[in-house]
Amino acid sequence: MVSFLASQLVGEKGEVIAFEPLPEAFKFLRSKCKTLKLTNFKIYNYALSDKNGVKKLKVNGSGSHFLLNSDTQQPFIVVKMVTFDSFPPTKNKKVDVAIINVEGAELEVLRGMRRVLSEHEVKIICEVHPIQLCYLGYSLKELEKLLEELGYKIFHISNMGLRKVTNLFRERAHYLFARRIPTSLKKWKK
Repeated sequence: MVSFLASQLVGEKGEVIAFEPLPEAFKFLRSKCKTLKLTNFKIYNYALSDKNGVKKLKVNGSGSHFLLNSDTQQPFIVVKMVTFDSFPPTKNKKVDVAIINVEGAELEVLRGMRRVLSEHEVKIICEVHPIQLCYLGYSLKELEKLLEELGYKIFHISNMGLRKVTNLFRERAHYLFARRIPTSLKKWKK
């Protein structure tokens, strides 16, 4: 639903590109997009990752989902994966903001966006899931290292505002990753 809000915020001259790997959620969002007559909103039935291919996705009864290690015996669906950098509709696009909520696959998504993150000053709003990140074989340190390599600073988002931090927290949290704090948010920073 954040994507629909983004569609209103960017207006007619902007564009929102969304990715939803779950078939049911994708159909719902596509239908909602048509109902709302959003002309600046495009949605694709893929999971973003650091390579193109397929991967197992566990779907919980609560509606949350996360990628699985390939050797799991848990119930899953197979989803198509693409990198943001290689996906034809995103090539040569100027990206201002990326909203990432991928329940543990944050590092894979950001690796798959390396080109666009290097070429543009993208502000990234990201929910980081440390437990799922570790489950996939990654660490918070690897995520922090990638952000540092790309020149990004970490700002924790809370009801108190934005706070610059040097490390990601060990519990799930929301962050803004940016090369510098956006001018429009400076007054919100505490």
